Amino acid sequence: MTASPDAAATPPSLHCHAEGPIGWLVVDNAARLNAMTLAMWRQLDEGAARLAADPSVRVVILTGKGGNAFCSGGDISEFSEHRFGAKAIETYDSVGKGALNRLAALPKPTIALIEGFCLGGGVAMALRCDIRFAADTAKFGIPAAKLGLSYDFPSVQKLVGLVGPSNAKLILYSGRRFSAAESLRLGLVNGVVAAADIASHVRTLAEELAANSPLSQTASKLIVDMVMRDESQRDLDACVAAENACLSSEDYAEATRAFAEKRPPVFRGR
Repeated sequence: MTASPDAAATPPSLHCHAEGPIGWLVVDNAARLNAMTLAMWRQLDEGAARLAADPSVRVVILTGKGGNAFCSGGDISEFSEHRFGAKAIETYDSVGKGALNRLAALPKPTIALIEGFCLGGGVAMALRCDIRFAADTAKFGIPAAKLGLSYDFPSVQKLVGLVGPSNAKLILYSGRRFSAAESLRLGLVNGVVAAADIASHVRTLAEELAANSPLSQTASKLIVDMVMRDESQRDLDACVAAENACLSSEDYAEATRAFAEKRPPVFRGR
């Protein structure tokens, strides 16, 4: 899939750009199956922040360049430089986790468009998206058990929330690679689409979401996320405030007028 004319740039990068109401975050390190370098984790953080702040962007798609991989995790070739020694490991992990948190907190619908390999940190990235669609050729896996490592709590929490505790243990204990069909059965993805059609399918979905009320979607994202938190960590006042913001918005008034006039509403996010 060619996501952007500038996406062939080197060195490895995570590209961020907007096409109308759709924002793109494109992982570009094809020589290493789109593995993430430390610089790319920083670019993910910066790109997610930029798209969150852009009022013209209604939906964000995260994908990998080239069609062979969504993301294969961290780029091991640079670990000796950037992930060796306690201080370096702390810095690397802080940058990576910060980027994942930024992606998860993006207050707009996010879609992972997954082709090829989605492994380790790539799964962690996909889990931070609201919706995941995979090509029928995609492969998923978390090889931590084969590397003597452990997935961090927030990632395991996201995984359990999607697939349940028993399936999460199967994925983590085995370190196996799962086909797209198996991943759909486990609940890891929302749908599987033929590889030739996956890009157009996700773009069509993004355009559908972009036509709906941004305020409603932001409120829904907040409330669903609160439902998934422990009861002691829920901010119910924020949920009520988001609901009331929708009721008092110009978008709600526009939807009411459009219904009466038998036409599609035009939402402006205010």
